[in-house]
Amino acid sequence: MSATAPEALPEATQYCPTTSWNKINSEEILLLDVRETQEVEQLRFDVPNYLNIPLSQLEDRFAEVPQEMPVIVACLDGSRSLKATYYLMFQGYSHVANMKFGLKRWVAKRFPVIGSPDAIEDSATGSCCSPADTGGCC
Repeated sequence: MSATAPEALPEATQYCPTTSWNKINSEEILLLDVRETQEVEQLRFDVPNYLNIPLSQLEDRFAEVPQEMPVIVACLDGSRSLKATYYLMFQGYSHVANMKFGLKRWVAKRFPVIGSPDAIEDSATGSCCSPADTGGCC
């Protein structure tokens, strides 16, 4: 039996909230929020091209995400969205990136939201940028 291993996915592109905000304001980008519905009802990103598909439903609903449009995937802290980013890459999406640090850092930067920022615990303190970050991170 001769089986070939699948090709490894490239490392996911990641943007901090500041870079994400700048891209959203200068390009037509979809922000895909993979938090659960209850989380989104309390507080959500206020951006023009927004879609909520909880990570728990992404396998069944990923076809709702347009392949022809760049996508930034976000969640509360960047962990679930990174999983979703790799899942979309595995499905053939080539213009997809993760928002590292997620909604917590978005709120800390005072970018627009719908709902009360008090709905999340602010743990967005400290340094967020590594020397490899570009684009005015954080």
